[in-house]
Amino acid sequence: VRNVPNKYSQRQLLKVWRDLGFGSMIDLYYLPVDFRRRSNLGYCFVNFISEEAADQFSAKVSGMTLPLFKSKKVLQCTRARVQGFAGNFRNLRQSSKLSSRAAPEYQPMIFDPDTGATIPFPADGVLPSNAPRPVESLSARLYRCVAPYTDPATAERIAAQATAAEGMAKEHGAEEAVVALVERVEKDAAAAQALVTQATWAWYGAAAMTYSEWW
Repeated sequence: VRNVPNKYSQRQLLKVWRDLGFGSMIDLYYLPVDFRRRSNLGYCFVNFISEEAADQFSAKVSGMTLPLFKSKKVLQCTRARVQGFAGNFRNLRQSSKLSSRAAPEYQPMIFDPDTGATIPFPADGVLPSNAPRPVESLSARLYRCVAPYTDPATAERIAAQATAAEGMAKEHGAEEAVVALVERVEKDAAAAQALVTQATWAWYGAAAMTYSEWW
C-alpha cells in the first residue's frame, strides 16, 4: 500500500484495515519506519490468506484517504515484488533494513491463522507453532532451484512457466504432474541446469508426455 500518511503508526494503520473488515484475512503486515525520525516511510506490506482477499482489499482501499492527521494522500494498492507468506517472511527476516534491536512496535507483525492473535516476529527466524505455515508456490520453488545457474530474468521466465502449467493442469485434474516435475528439479541439479539450457521448454508439454494418461 503506497501513499500512507507518514505520521501513522503500524498499529494505527492496522486498526484501519481491521475496521474495514480485513483483520481476519491478514497473516503478515509491516509498515517500515525511519527510526531516527520515528515516522513511517509512506508504504506498507500486507499479505493475505488468499488472493481473493487481496483483490477485495485492493478494490476497497485504493483511492481512500485516511482520517487521522488531515492528510490528503490517496492510498494506492499494487502487487509487491515478493508474494506469499513464505516469501515475505523470508525476505523480512533477511532484510538489512530491519534491526533485531528495534522496538516491538517497529517489527513486522504476523498473526495466528485460527485466532487472529498477534505473534511476535521471531528474532531467531524460527516460526512458532501457531504461526501461519510458510507454503512456497511452485514457481517460487522452481526459481530457487534454477537461480544459481542463470540470470534473474531467465530464472523468472522459467518459474513463470510452472505457474502457467499449474493452471492448465488444474483444468485437467493433473496437478500432480507439475508438482512431480518441480520435485524432480529440486532433487536433481542436472535437471535444473537442463531447464536453464532449454529455457523455452514448456512445462505443460513435459507434463503431458510424462503423464499422458491424465490428459
